[in-house]
Amino acid sequence: MAYTKDQMVYKDKYKWTAKSDKDNPNVRHGKEAKELNRSEGYEMRDFINSLADSWKWKDKPVSLYNNLERIIINEVPRDIHKHDEIKKWIEQKYNVFK
Repeated sequence: MAYTKDQMVYKDKYKWTAKSDKDNPNVRHGKEAKELNRSEGYEMRDFINSLADSWKWKDKPVSLYNNLERIIINEVPRDIHKHDEIKKWIEQKYNVFK
């Protein structure tokens, strides 16, 4: 299952447009490819889906994706930006997501 915009908890609070290729959801450059901007919906959606793939979430309920989104927005410390560090933080705090 892929988590979609319509399923997202905070879909109305995210920014969904890109002003340039530096902020284009289809073009990832160095730092942008490794760091998560939690205010951009496409980055959140894609990151959540990549975590789900890495944890082999097949046929998991949407509620699990919703919980993961809430954790990323509300609990992961704001000074953690890198994808791998966010994933590690979640795995350490919430063993259920491994």
